[in-house]
Amino acid sequence: MTLLMIPVYPGDAYLNKFRLLYGAVPALLSVALPAIAGWLWSRSGGPASIETYVQRAFLAMFAGVALFFLCLIVVGHLKGWMP
Repeated sequence: MTLLMIPVYPGDAYLNKFRLLYGAVPALLSVALPAIAGWLWSRSGGPASIETYVQRAFLAMFAGVALFFLCLIVVGHLKGWMP
C-alpha cells in the first residue's frame, strides 16, 4: 500500500492510476482470493459454516506465508547469507 502514498518525484500527484493499479489491486486480491477459496470450499458440502471455511482459508494463507519466510531464513543461514 505504500505505492499509494509515496510520489515518484516532487510535485507528482498522490492518486495516480498506475499507483492505484500496482498498489490497490494486489491488496484487494490478497483479501478476495482466500475469501473466494473459502466460499468454494464451503460448497463442497462439509459440515461447517461458510465463516469457518473462510477462516480456515485465511489461516492456511497466513501459515503458508510464515512457512515460506521460515524456509528462507533457514536457507539463508545454511548458505551463510545471514549471520
